Amino acid sequence: MDVNGRHLLNDDEDPADGYYTIKFHRLFGDADGSAKVDFLDMSRFALHWLDTPVNTGLDSNENDVLDFPDFAAFAVNWLRNYP
Repeated sequence: MDVNGRHLLNDDEDPADGYYTIKFHRLFGDADGSAKVDFLDMSRFALHWLDTPVNTGLDSNENDVLDFPDFAAFAVNWLRNYP
């Protein structure tokens, strides 16, 4: 099980072997790792607006400031979730 109590998907070539393939995912804008870009992520974005993003993963153009280009990239995934 993962940290959220969900069963892991055993989709490697031999499901009976007991080994799992772990696939990492992250939607841009999902600052808290919940697999959804939502209000919690927006609050973190707003907290760092026009400031240094300090390990938030929200600086899309990596210019060390959260500004409008980052907000535009954030908006693309607004309320989307990773399946």
